[in-house]
Amino acid sequence: AFVREVDSSEVGDTLSTLIRHGGITAAQVQEFREAVESRCAAYAAERATPQQKDHLKELIDQMETYYRACGQGDLQFYTMELQLHTQLAKISGNPMFEWFANTFQKNVQSFNKMMAHHSGKPEEVLEDWRNFINALYRKEVTKASLIISSHISRFGKILDNAEYHQQDR
Repeated sequence: AFVREVDSSEVGDTLSTLIRHGGITAAQVQEFREAVESRCAAYAAERATPQQKDHLKELIDQMETYYRACGQGDLQFYTMELQLHTQLAKISGNPMFEWFANTFQKNVQSFNKMMAHHSGKPEEVLEDWRNFINALYRKEVTKASLIISSHISRFGKILDNAEYHQQDR
């Protein structure tokens, strides 16, 4: 018998297909992300090096500079924001978190488009990341986890609202 190893790109393709064809709802994505990324944030608060913290802060600063220059939370803004989640996963020190974040980032263009069209509150996104980086610098594990959990919960509510309005059409 021939056993073929499954690589992560095939799993990513499956995730992408499920997301694109409605096999996964925004609520299910939010629920999963909230569980995984809040734990990821806690590990990051425990394990981040000073250089990793500084790099994440630079990415947050770049996103804020972009927002202030263009004045809106557009697709590029939310793409940059998703890169912060990927960086957070990398900082956690667990390659499984990083793999998930990379796979998610590559396959959720439709969610980013919904965020850009329906959120209207990029200031809240920036505030979450500013609060998170402050918790990271202070090694406030529980606070870091709660900030990301709340951040993703808000993401889920925005996407639920966007899905509801799309169904009305």
